[in-house]
Parts: sequence; C-alpha cells; structure tokens
Amino acid sequence: MTIPQPITRRPPIGITNLLAAPRRATPAPALLLLSALRVVALRVVALRVVALRVVALMLAPPTPTADVRAQAPSAATLAPAALLADSARLAIESAYSAGRPEAVADARGIAERGLQQQPADALLLHYQAYAFFREAQLRRSDAARPLLERARSAIEHSIAVRDLAESRAILSATLGNLIGASPFRAMRFGRASFSEIDKAVALEPENPRVWMLKGVGQLFAPSIFGGGVDKAETSLRKAAAQFTADRPAPPLPAWGRAEVHGWLAIVLARQKKGAEARAELERGLALEPQDAFLLLRAKPAVDSVAPPRVP
Repeated sequence: MTIPQPITRRPPIGITNLLAAPRRATPAPALLLLSALRVVALRVVALRVVALRVVALMLAPPTPTADVRAQAPSAATLAPAALLADSARLAIESAYSAGRPEAVADARGIAERGLQQQPADALLLHYQAYAFFREAQLRRSDAARPLLERARSAIEHSIAVRDLAESRAILSATLGNLIGASPFRAMRFGRASFSEIDKAVALEPENPRVWMLKGVGQLFAPSIFGGGVDKAETSLRKAAAQFTADRPAPPLPAWGRAEVHGWLAIVLARQKKGAEARAELERGLALEPQDAFLLLRAKPAVDSVAPPRVP
C-alpha cells in the first residue's frame, strides 16, 4: 500500500508576507487581477466543456436492438429517461453493496427526479421501488415496514405500466418481507408472494434474479407454503448457473451476481455443509470483496459451521 507523503503548505499571502517579501517579487495589483481573471476564465471553459458533454450524452438517441437481454449497448446510447434509470440502478447497487441505507435513499432520489419529468416511466418506477426494498433490507424492522409499504405501492405502479419479471420478483420479496415485519399478515401476503414469483418465472424462466428471489423466499417460507432449504438450494443453484450467461442491456436490472453465492452459502450452512458453504462464500467475495451482505450476513453463517482457516 502506498503511504501518502505529507503535503507542504505554503503560508498564506497576507499583509505581513507582502511586507517581508522583496519588492521585485511582489506582483502589482493589476497583475494579480489579470491572474485571477485567467483562472476564472479557464474554469468557465472547463465547466462549459463538461456541460456540453453531459447534454450530448443525454440527447443521444437509443440504439434499437432485437434482443435487449442478449446485447448490451453503451450507456451513451440511452435516451434521457433511460440514462437516469441506469444511473439510479448503478447508484442503488453500489450503496446496497456498501451497506449504507442513507446512500440507497440518495440513489432513489435519482429515479424520483426522473419521475418528475416522466411520471409513467416503468423503469424509473421500478428503481424507485427497488431502492425502497433495498433500503428496508438495511434498516431495522420498525423502520423497514413503511419502506416496504412504499416499495409495494411503487412496484405495483411499475407493473401496471410494464410487466417486468424483476418487478414481479421484487413485489414477491416485498410481500415476504412484510410478513416478517408483521407475522399476522402471513395468510394474506404468503399466497400473494408465491403467486407473484410464479408469474415472474412464467414471464422469464431464464432470469437468474427471479430464481434467486424465489430461492430466498423458499428459504424463509414454511414447508406448508412450499418452502424449505432443499427447495431453496435448487432454485439458488439454478440462479447461479443462469448468471453465467446473464448480460442484460442497460438500463435493465443486472444485480445479484455475487449475492446469489451468499444466499447459497447461507443455505448450505443451514444444511451443515461447511466446505460447500465456504466455497460459495469465496465465489461471491471473488466478485465483490467488500460486499456488506457477504461479509456481515453470509460469512458469519459460514463461519458457524466451517471456521476459517488460521494462516
């Protein structure tokens, strides 16, 4: 690791410094003014260049594609609303991976600013709901419940505009989390949660995020509702296999590649399969070494059945 060198700071140029300096080294007031104006002019030019690049990026037309999940165009080809949706996507994923709920809320603001101009944009609605869902996962249960309610409302609005498989899966997971926040809702939300995930699978049977959330739901659901660790393992392994070929085009959802290994590690740890659980955790950390979910939730579960090796 590079050790930063101490910065040597020059003393501020005040009245004492000017009087102590030789006369020939003191610039005239006019030269000082010209120097300041030059700095200001250079900064204005730089800001104009940046602004022009941003405007050009936002106004660039989208590139048509026959299969948006098979081709991944550059973000530079996105229309303004799609560009905002993609920015929200990346910001939410980064904030959630860092385990920072406040940053997730800030990232949600990107989608909400876009919704002020495009209130019926399905992906902006999707990412608004996705941010509520992810923030709820990072909050305590008393603070999570209102976020889950808002996630549910936003994702239902998104589905009404465009029926995405990930939106159905997020709705299923949101309903499942609402059961955790209030067990009295189990009868009402349990069946609805499984119904939504089945609809998501029907929409996109090769979508790894759908199978991952199906597996997570099965992990926590009672066996009488179709849950169980064995069923969860099957779904999560299917998701992990599908991620190898998953190449969604921006601004479509693309999360879960490392997370699925964390959930598999948790499932295997519950089955007392320590070596396999450790291997899945290491696969996830190879993709996201600083991921909060892997380090703070999956790793303790694995350590409980397969203590880490002492070097």
